[in-house]
Amino acid sequence: MQVPSNIFLDRLTRPSAYLSLAALLWGLFSVSTGFAWRSVVSELVFYRAVYLDA
Repeated sequence: MQVPSNIFLDRLTRPSAYLSLAALLWGLFSVSTGFAWRSVVSELVFYRAVYLDA
């Protein structure tokens, strides 16, 4: 039994295109997660500064 990704790679003529696309998508996902986390942190800092009089 093979992992589905390996089955897909066996059917491709150019696995390098698939792997490059996978790396690009992973990078975009990581960057978007970083921006979302930064947004949450900035909102928490704003809340603390305004409402809790830090």
